[in-house]
Amino acid sequence: LFLVATAAIGLGVGYAAHAAGISYALGAFIAGLALGGSELSHRALGEITPLRDLFGLVFFASVGLLVDPAFLADRWLQILAVALVVCGVKGLVLAGVTRLFGYVNIVPLAVGLSMFAVGELGFVITAAGVAEGVLTRDDSSLVLAVAITSMVLTPPLSLLAAPAYARF
Repeated sequence: LFLVATAAIGLGVGYAAHAAGISYALGAFIAGLALGGSELSHRALGEITPLRDLFGLVFFASVGLLVDPAFLADRWLQILAVALVVCGVKGLVLAGVTRLFGYVNIVPLAVGLSMFAVGELGFVITAAGVAEGVLTRDDSSLVLAVAITSMVLTPPLSLLAAPAYARF
């Protein structure tokens, strides 16, 4: 019953946000903040965690279904260039912020190399941009391809932090 109530709160707040003109994603985020601040947040997290893995699987499978292989083949060089620029800038900003917080040695490099991937929020913003007519379908495909490329590049590049630090 607790699991059902927790899911109902999350879905209910998401639906209420949608009814108020806000996206489902933002409503679900607000529900997560509300549940996270409650006294039963640890219990809710413990019971929801198995579902998180399932929803993660559904999320990434749906992202894979959105990919247009022809778009990837036609624009692979543009996708790679944009991904390297976005990841490079994001990695440098994250490393700089980490350094500003007083971390030294390998920590800023490791943070910069391991957290530069375009996150799930990029998909939400892109969908909103398409819905509002600010972005075209090609723009959406480019963002999707760049996000997937950054997700693929993150694990192998994050392994380079220790050797790069040792060398330089």
